[in-house]
Amino acid sequence: MRKKEQSHPIKVPGYLTISQIAKILEISRQWLYDRIRRGKIKIQKDYSKTRGKYLFEDTPETVRILMDFKNGKLNNPNFL
Repeated sequence: MRKKEQSHPIKVPGYLTISQIAKILEISRQWLYDRIRRGKIKIQKDYSKTRGKYLFEDTPETVRILMDFKNGKLNNPNFL
């Protein structure tokens, strides 16, 4: 069974979650978590807007950076 707070995806105005980014980039959430855990993508969890979720700014630039990283055109994007 799911906990009540897990039954609906988190949406934060102006930001994209791991799930939303994964869908846009057509990759798995695990792919992103793995790169974050290994320090390939630099980002911190946001405790001010969520209960410690990774949030990316919802901008075309963010998507472009992550797409370039996915395609091997960019190393170690930094969202700190």
